[in-house]
Amino acid sequence: MPTKGPVYKAAPVAIYNWSGFYIGANIGGAWSHSNADSPLGLPCTVCYIPSVVTDINAQAAQSVHSSGVTGGLQLGYNIQMSNFVYGVETDFNAMNLRGSQSTSAYFTGFPGPGAAPLYTNSISANWLFTARARLGFLVSNNVLVYVGVPFG
Repeated sequence: MPTKGPVYKAAPVAIYNWSGFYIGANIGGAWSHSNADSPLGLPCTVCYIPSVVTDINAQAAQSVHSSGVTGGLQLGYNIQMSNFVYGVETDFNAMNLRGSQSTSAYFTGFPGPGAAPLYTNSISANWLFTARARLGFLVSNNVLVYVGVPFG
């Protein structure tokens, strides 16, 4: 029997495949908190008066906060098997993470005159490289939830 109206067909459903290589770029921020400590030990303890070594070591322990910008590239490869996606990913980022902390105090037994000695701890990071295995689960065709486990 002939139809009198137009025939509507359902649009084809897109099928996602997460297998293959990929490459991307990223930019962000980096923050750090470091407990810096650089005490004098042997043989320097024989070079200085013991109370001076104690004073220097007391100033050596400092907390250094730093922040900076980071950006780089990542690349990886995935294999989709049913609702699971397995893969590896690596990234290389350049960064400008810098921080320093200074303290100043007179040494015991040597109070003065003039400015007290200054002791400074500094940290810096110029790059970051990471590599990890990935395991994901497809919640739907276009939503992948995954975890990354670092190598090393």
